[in-house]
Amino acid sequence: MKYYKVNEKIKSPKVRVVKKNGDHLGVMSKAKALQKAKDMDLDLIEISPKANPPVAKIADFGEFKYRLKKQAK
Repeated sequence: MKYYKVNEKIKSPKVRVVKKNGDHLGVMSKAKALQKAKDMDLDLIEISPKANPPVAKIADFGEFKYRLKKQAK
């Protein structure tokens, strides 16, 4: 399984944020994105680190990993 950076482990100062359901929230600072994720009691997961700026998703990391494992089977 691929390694994903989560929350404070994300290095980029700006990220393009996508919600769990696919809605785009736009490009924002990492701090603002982390605050939005915390307000929703979710995690910020970097899903596309090579994009410019990197794409991060606001979702529950445990559920995210579970879905990836399920897809791999």
